[in-house]
Amino acid sequence: MEIRDFIYVEDVARANILALEKAKASDVFNVGTGNTKTILDAAETIIDILGVDVQPKLTQEFRMGDNRHDYSDISKIKKSLGFSPKWDFKKGFEKLVEWGETEKAIDKFDESERERKKFLGV
Repeated sequence: MEIRDFIYVEDVARANILALEKAKASDVFNVGTGNTKTILDAAETIIDILGVDVQPKLTQEFRMGDNRHDYSDISKIKKSLGFSPKWDFKKGFEKLVEWGETEKAIDKFDESERERKKFLGV
C-alpha cells in the first residue's frame, strides 16, 4: 500500500512565508507533517466526509518511476523555523471537500495533451 505525507495547502503556504522571513537563501527544507497515511486512508477519509457508500478499488498497479512511499522529515524546519503543521489530516480533507463543492470541474485534458505534444515536437 502506498504511503504519503498529506499536508494542507495553508500549512505549505505558512512554511514558505516562514522560510522567506527567517531562512537563509541557501536553506532547503522538507515541508510536510512528518506523519504517514496510506492512499486508502485518504480515500476512506473522503468517503466518510462525503457520507457516501462506495468501496475504493485498489489495483496495486504502479507506473514506472512512481514513488510508492513519500513522507517528510520535518525536524530541520521545526528546529530552524519553528514550523509545525496546524491542520490535521481529516480537517485538511474536510476543507478540501468544502472547497471542491464550490468549484466547477473543467476538463482540459485535450488542451494539455496538444501542448505536451507541441512541446515534445510530436
